[in-house]
Amino acid sequence: MKKTVLLLLALSCFLAAGANAQTDANALDAGTSSYYAVLLGANELTRTTPAADPTAVGFAKVTVDPAAGTVVYVLVAPDLANISAAHIHEGPSGVVAGVVVPFNSPFTNGISTGTSTVTDLSILNRLIANPSNFYVNIHNNPPFPGGAIRGTLQPAPGTPIGSCLPDQTTLCLNQGRFKVQVAFQTSTIPAGAGNALPLTGDTGSFWFFSANNIEMTIKVVDGRAVNG
Repeated sequence: MKKTVLLLLALSCFLAAGANAQTDANALDAGTSSYYAVLLGANELTRTTPAADPTAVGFAKVTVDPAAGTVVYVLVAPDLANISAAHIHEGPSGVVAGVVVPFNSPFTNGISTGTSTVTDLSILNRLIANPSNFYVNIHNNPPFPGGAIRGTLQPAPGTPIGSCLPDQTTLCLNQGRFKVQVAFQTSTIPAGAGNALPLTGDTGSFWFFSANNIEMTIKVVDGRAVNG
């Protein structure tokens, strides 16, 4: 339940993020580009019955480096058990397409992180040119070996423009206007700092003891459009 609630908080921000907000940091960070996808069963198309998970949600963030031929990824799917595979496919919404980038790291507590090497660099160039023609999906077996949840890739939101500078323990949210740090203590640790994991321009998470165990998700919402 805890992880599901945290994921839903992040999901609400993902849905609000602009698809055209290509990050300026992408051009500055040695030619890398970052993308994300909200993963839902409603997006999944399979040749099996039942077709997909009707209630699970998840997200993916990938950073593409065509010079190195790598894709660094973070996948979160706390609602899914028996996860058997995860991939990037090349194909638009409404189409079942072939795998172009496999994600081979196992899931621990609903999270998988790793780096995939891509030998065909034209795949990465096409992804950068047209991310909406690529999607991420996660399979579990049982009950959805053909695909449980799926989402189309979108450019990650823009780089911070405020005075905040992100680092290992600092999130910079809402275009750098908000600096977020977390301190914690336990019976054996009198003072600890949370490790920051940026997700979108307005959302991020913190882990304390292990990167595979997210402790907190934070989002900043600009409500002026709703009530001024």
